[in-house]
Amino acid sequence: MMRRLFVYLVSAIIITGLAGCGSFLGTDCDMEITDDSLPAGTLGQAYSYQMGVYSGCKWFADDKDGTDFIRYRVKEGDLPPGLIMNELGLISGAPTTLGSFTFTITAWHLTRDYSADKEFTIIVTDRLDSPQLSK
Repeated sequence: MMRRLFVYLVSAIIITGLAGCGSFLGTDCDMEITDDSLPAGTLGQAYSYQMGVYSGCKWFADDKDGTDFIRYRVKEGDLPPGLIMNELGLISGAPTTLGSFTFTITAWHLTRDYSADKEFTIIVTDRLDSPQLSK
């Protein structure tokens, strides 16, 4: 009986450590921005896109869908004029200038020491059949 209890306790500790990502086995628990590209924009037309992040860690689901503790900002470069990004990662507005705009977005967790950067480009055209953008 004692041996079985010991096995269960050790198993529970290991499983909790793995699920907690770093809390027991010292594993890394990186966060990443999941978006591969952002949609193109059309001059003067409404634009709206919600950024996303992923982590396989248990702590990431601390609150509701796990994103309540995530914040975003433009680290380098600029969004197209007319677009803004709020701290929750929503890019919105209506582009006012044609062109290709490259920038880096940073996402970070408010209570943990995890962050992620990723470069994106938004192309603003004057037609509705705008191409999808690359990173």
